[in-house]
Amino acid sequence: MKVGEDETPRPLSNREPIERAKRLLTTAAAYIMPLVAITPNIYTGIMTIPLIGYLVLMVTNLSVYPEGPSFLVFGGSILDAVILLIGLVLTLYSIVFLHRNKPAGLVTSGPYRIVRHPQYLGLIMLTAALTSKSVWILEHTFGIGLLGVPETIAVWFVMMFAYVGLALIEERQLLSKYQEGWTPYRKKVGFLLPLLVSRQRGLEVVASALLFAGLVSGLVFFGRLF
Repeated sequence: MKVGEDETPRPLSNREPIERAKRLLTTAAAYIMPLVAITPNIYTGIMTIPLIGYLVLMVTNLSVYPEGPSFLVFGGSILDAVILLIGLVLTLYSIVFLHRNKPAGLVTSGPYRIVRHPQYLGLIMLTAALTSKSVWILEHTFGIGLLGVPETIAVWFVMMFAYVGLALIEERQLLSKYQEGWTPYRKKVGFLLPLLVSRQRGLEVVASALLFAGLVSGLVFFGRLF
C-alpha cells in the first residue's frame, strides 16, 4: 500500500449484534453479581439464578433491535403492563414480608395466606409479561434476535419449571423444619394457585403449569391484536 493511500476498513455490520450483546451481558453481570453476593442466605441466592438467566437471555436476545430492552419495560399491550406490575409488586412484597416474619417461625400470613409460594407466582407472572413483549418485538422486526419466537417462549418455560422445582425442594425443607405447622398449612393453602388445594402434589404442579402456559399464550395472543 502506498503512503498516503486511504485505507477503507472492512464493514463490521455483521458483528455489531454480537458485540452489542456482549456489552449488554457484561453490564448486566456487573449489576447482578453484587446483588447475589449480598443475599442473606445461599437459598435466596439460588432463587435468583433462574430469573437472572432469563433476564440476561431476554436482553441479549433483543439487543440487535435498538429499542428492544426499553420496550421490555415500557412497551407492549395494557394487559402485559397489568400482569407485569402485579407480578413485580407480588414478588417484592412477598420477599420483604417473608424476611421480616421468618424469624418468628413458619410464615402463613400476608401473601402466604393466598398461595404457599407467592414470590414464585409473582416472578412467573412478571416474566410471562416480559416474554409476551419479547415475542411482539421479534414478530414486528422480521424475527430479528439471537433467538426466534419458539426459543424465546421455551426459555420462559424452562425458567417457570425451575421455579416449580425450587418450590418443591423448599416444601421438603419446610416439612422437615416445621413438621407440626406445615401439614395443616399445606392442606389449607394452594401450591401456586389460589383455592387449588389437593393432597396430590402432582395435581397441583400440573394444574399450575397448565394455567401458566395459558397465561403466557393469552398474553402473546392479546399482544398480537394490537
